[in-house]
Amino acid sequence: MDGSKELNEVVNGYTKDNLFHLLASKSSKKVYKSMFEYLNDVGKQVGQEQAFYTFDFADMLYKLQLWKEKLPDVRPYYAVKVNSDPVLLRLFVLLGLSFDCATEGEIRMVVEAGGDPRNVVFAHTFKTPRALKYASSVGVDLMTFDAEEELLKIHEEYPETRLLLRLSPKDVQCAFDLSEKFGCKLDEIHYLLSRAKELNLKVVGVSFHVGALCTEPGSFISTIYDTRKVFDEAKKLGFKFTIVDIGGGFFGCTEREKIFHDTSEKIKQALKENFPEEDVEFIAEPGCYFAASAITLTTAIIGKKSMRSNSSSKDDIRRHYFLNDGIYGSFFRGIEAYDIRPVPLLKEN
Repeated sequence: MDGSKELNEVVNGYTKDNLFHLLASKSSKKVYKSMFEYLNDVGKQVGQEQAFYTFDFADMLYKLQLWKEKLPDVRPYYAVKVNSDPVLLRLFVLLGLSFDCATEGEIRMVVEAGGDPRNVVFAHTFKTPRALKYASSVGVDLMTFDAEEELLKIHEEYPETRLLLRLSPKDVQCAFDLSEKFGCKLDEIHYLLSRAKELNLKVVGVSFHVGALCTEPGSFISTIYDTRKVFDEAKKLGFKFTIVDIGGGFFGCTEREKIFHDTSEKIKQALKENFPEEDVEFIAEPGCYFAASAITLTTAIIGKKSMRSNSSSKDDIRRHYFLNDGIYGSFFRGIEAYDIRPVPLLKEN
C-alpha cells in the first residue's frame, strides 16, 4: 500500500476510546477555526467524566523536519517509553523513523505497528533472558550494556547480537539524572571491553544519555569527547567501532525550542571534530522532543474548596482545585519538571 494513502487511512480511522475527536468531527463536516473552539466543543461532549488528549500530527511532522535541518547526520530512534500509542507508532513507522525500546513489550508494539526490528535499538542495559530470546527471534540485533553481568547473559542467550557500551556522562544538568543508574565510568571501559573480547562478543559502538530535559549543551559535548576516548581504547583492543548513540534529553516544548537550536549546533560541531571518519553512524533517542508539544491534555475541574491558612489574616485563603486526572495518571512525573503550563478554556485569550 502507498505510504501516504495508508497514512491517511490510519489517521482517519482513529477514533478509539474517544481520544481523537477532531477526526470524528471532520467526518461530520464540522470545521473548527481554532484549537480553542475545538477543545471547548469536545469538552462539552465529554463533560467531567474523562480527560482527553489531542494529537497534533502537523507538529510531529514539523519536529521531524526541524531535526533533519539541525542534525541531518544523526538518525533519530523514537523513545517508545515516552508515548506508545499504537497510532503514533504507526505514524512514525510510515515516516521512516527507527525506535528505542527498553522492554520486550515495547519491541512487540513496534513490530505490531509494522516497524522493522532491524531499526530498533534495545536500549535498556539489563534485559531478561526471555526478552533477549524474543529480540533474537524477531531480528532486533542492536542493544546496550554497561556491566559484566549483562555481557555474560548476552553471551548465553544472544551472542551474535551487536552491542553498544553505555557510558555514564559527567556533570549533567537535567530534570532527571540517569547517570548513576545507567552507564559505566571511563575507568571501567578497558575491563568491560576486554571481557567482551574474551567472550567473542561484537561491540560496535558507544551510547550515552545525559538525562531527561537537559538544559546544558555542555553535557552532550563533554560526553562526546569521552566517547572518542572509548573509541580509541576499543581500537587498541581490536574492535572496530562504527556507532555513536547520543541518547535523548532534548526539549520538546515550543517555549524551549531555542535550547534545541543551541544544543544541536554544538552537538553537530563536536561530532564533526571527534569523529571525522566517514564510516561512523550517529544515532539518537529523542522521545519528549517529538511528543511533548504535539500532545494537548484537556482536563476538567471537578471540585474546589477554600481553606484558611495558618496566618492570622482573614483574607489569607488557599483554594484547592481537583481535576479528573492526576499524579497517578498524566501527571506522574510532575508538573514542574516538564514545564506543563495549564491554560484555562474559559476565555480564548
